[in-house]
Amino acid sequence: MAWVPAQSAHDGCCHEFDAATWLIVPRIRVACPGCGPKLEALSWLAPYARVTRRLAEQVARLCAVLPINHVAAFLGVGWETVKAIDASHLEATLGQSTSPTCACLPWTSSRSRRGIATPRT
Repeated sequence: MAWVPAQSAHDGCCHEFDAATWLIVPRIRVACPGCGPKLEALSWLAPYARVTRRLAEQVARLCAVLPINHVAAFLGVGWETVKAIDASHLEATLGQSTSPTCACLPWTSSRSRRGIATPRT
């Protein structure tokens, strides 16, 4: 097995220190004749992830109590990134949804304007 230096360093924004901090982490790439090229596994970085596990956990905790756009603005992360992290966290904790569609109850507009939240039967 031969050691080959990584072609590019992994970089990512880290908000651990109350300031935007970019991590540049050179990862070891191994040229295995049987498996092919493999990257070094890091405990704090999921495979193919652009954010650390700790930041992803913080995003998931904040998404439980705040809207996605507020979490994105607070952490300085893109809205799509926060949405993807939240969706993967919900799927990991709750499992995949078994119902393909959402069951919606009909509501009358006159009741909702008056603040009465009762379904129409």
